[in-house]
Amino acid sequence: MTTMAGPAVAQTRSTTHRGSDGCFNWSWDDSGILTTTVYWHNTCSERRKLKIVWKWSGLEPSIITVDGDAKGHQDRRSEPDSIYDAGAA
Repeated sequence: MTTMAGPAVAQTRSTTHRGSDGCFNWSWDDSGILTTTVYWHNTCSERRKLKIVWKWSGLEPSIITVDGDAKGHQDRRSEPDSIYDAGAA
């Protein structure tokens, strides 16, 4: 009995980046073609500010106010250069 293999499945080579700073856990991957989406979770109970500095110099840094224990995301046409907890809101 001969078994035929099906068509090859294309595999993407993406890397998921994860980190934490202060009250925030965050992640993003580099598989996006035009945009990159950063996901975050504020693990503290108080409202905090998250700052995302983007690699593309034409973009202003994002400063996002996030309620305690809240999650969210933001996408831009750039990868992030740095992501950090910017303190209480």
